[in-house]
Amino acid sequence: MPGSVVRSKFVDLASPVAYGYDENLSIYLSGGLIFSVSNTLGGRGPRFGGEGDRPTGRGTVDDPDVPQGRPFEAAPAEPKVEPWQATPITAEQLRNGISVIPVKQRPRVILRFGDAKDLLVSGLLEGGAEIAQRPAVIDVPHDLGHVLVFSPNPVWRGETMGSYAMVFNAILHFDHLDAGRKFDEK
Repeated sequence: MPGSVVRSKFVDLASPVAYGYDENLSIYLSGGLIFSVSNTLGGRGPRFGGEGDRPTGRGTVDDPDVPQGRPFEAAPAEPKVEPWQATPITAEQLRNGISVIPVKQRPRVILRFGDAKDLLVSGLLEGGAEIAQRPAVIDVPHDLGHVLVFSPNPVWRGETMGSYAMVFNAILHFDHLDAGRKFDEK
C-alpha cells in the first residue's frame, strides 16, 4: 500500500518526546489510525461535521429544541475546541464525576496533523480532511508508566528518518515523560 508524506505540527514542544524538534515535521503516513482525545471515560471526543447538531439530539433543525413539559431554556454554548483538543469538563460532568478522567491521567497530545489546505507534502492523499488537525502522537499516563500512541508508524522502513527521534526520546526519557506537562484546573 503506497503512503504519503504529510505535514504535522507539534502541539506540545515541552514534552520529552518532542525534544530537538522544531514546530513542523513532515511524516510518512500509510494507513494510520485517526484519533481523538477526551477528558471523560467512554468519551469519543468532539464531534465534527454535523451542521445541524442539536444539544438534545432530538428533532430537526427547524423544530424548537424544547424538552416536553418544561419551560424553554437556551442550551449553553459549547466551548470552541480544535480537533486535536479534548472538550473541557463542564460543571454538570463534575457534579457526577464518575466518568471524568483524573487530571494527571488525561491524554496529552504531542503532535497533530497539519491543516487540510497544506497537509500533503508528497504522494497521494485521499480523505485528507478526515485527518487534518487530528492528534498524531498522544501520551497517556497509565499506572506507573505511559502509553505512547502513534498514528503514523515512526520507524517504518527507512521512510521515517525524521520521526525516529521521537521513539528514541521516549526511550531515553521513559521515567520523565511528565516533564513540561501543564494541568487543567478542573
